[in-house]
Parts: sequence; structure tokens; C-alpha cells
Amino acid sequence: MIDSLKNGEYNVLDPNAAIGGIEKDKIAHQALNSDYYLMSANAISATGELVNTDGIGNRVAALIYGPKNVIVIDGINKVEQNLEAAILRVKTESAPLVVLSYSKSEISSFEELLNKAQNACSQLVITTMSTFKDRIKVILVGKSLGF
Repeated sequence: MIDSLKNGEYNVLDPNAAIGGIEKDKIAHQALNSDYYLMSANAISATGELVNTDGIGNRVAALIYGPKNVIVIDGINKVEQNLEAAILRVKTESAPLVVLSYSKSEISSFEELLNKAQNACSQLVITTMSTFKDRIKVILVGKSLGF
């Protein structure tokens, strides 16, 4: 999807394409003023809450405030029965896999991975609604997407 957007007539702000932390930070700040922000949640409860944790906070900041429209695209694998199960998923499944994907070479043991994942969950954000009607749109795909 990112490639299709980049090939269209859109100004795509992709922090993953940034070279270095300063450029990534600049793009993250610019994205807060965008018309549309695409993201995924770490978990979604069947009762409607979005549960997220974020390394530096740019993704959850955009979800909470900033862009005029937030589009959350997630696979059915991220839906949990209730809020408690969604929080547990973030802490035990999502956070360790996200940490591992960003710092594989820096982790020497499973215990270290769990510690880093726990630290990554120190700022857990639960979104129940947006103050602005229809600002957040959730697209749930009927297959497994991401972690």
C-alpha cells in the first residue's frame, strides 16, 4: 500500500524511509499535521478499544491528536475478547516482536528481550473513542496482518 501511495500524487511521510534519527524525528513531527495518518494497533478489543504501546510515542500521539483523519488497518489476529486480553496481547505478544524486529542484533537472551518489551510497554495507550466524530476509522482485514 505504501508503494502505491508513493507512486500516486500524494505527499507520503514515511519515517521508515528516513536516514538517521534526526530525519525520522522530523518526519514524525510533520505527520502530526497531516490530513491522513495510516497506522495499525497493537491490539483491538471486541468491545471496541484500541490498545497501543509505542517506542517514542509518535504513533500514539498521532492517534490521540494531530492528523485530521486516522486510519487504523489491522488483521483479525489482533482482535481479543475484551480489554484485559487486548492489554495482555500487547505486553506478551506484540511488544516482544516489535522490540525484536527493531533490535535483533542487540538482544543476547530471551530474558533481555522480555525486559526490553516490558520497558516498551511503560506507556500503554487505550483509545475508546475520538472527541471528533469519525476522525478515527478502523479497517479490519479478515486475515492475519502484522504483530
